[in-house]
Amino acid sequence: MKKIILFIAFFSMLTKGFNQQVEEPKMELTKQEYLKKSKSQKTAGRILLGGGGILIGAGLLTNLSNGLGNLFVEESQKNSSGDIFTVLGVISIAGSIPLLISAGKNKRKALSLSVKNQPSQVLQNNRLYSKIIPSLTFKINL
Repeated sequence: MKKIILFIAFFSMLTKGFNQQVEEPKMELTKQEYLKKSKSQKTAGRILLGGGGILIGAGLLTNLSNGLGNLFVEESQKNSSGDIFTVLGVISIAGSIPLLISAGKNKRKALSLSVKNQPSQVLQNNRLYSKIIPSLTFKINL
């Protein structure tokens, strides 16, 4: 009985070990990918910001146009579409803020990564030569 339990325990550990999946390392984004991501985030942020402003304006205009008429109407009969437009506009503007912030961060990352030709000292035949080598540069703003 002990042998069977030990065999089942060993076999279950063995199958768990072989069934694990190895995660592939994530690739770093290039300068062009960061710029493309920044541009799309900035576009989406501006659309949400403009749409939110339009919705707030439409909500306020709806509330103003219904303002005098709604003073004498019961609460159950009031039209709340202006309030809904205003709330949706505020939510839209609030959603645009993180997009615009992350667009700026991605643009700064893209500007800090670049490929440039850098001079390098190479030792050949007991002499130092200056050779230009293409290299990836990363600029850190302090």
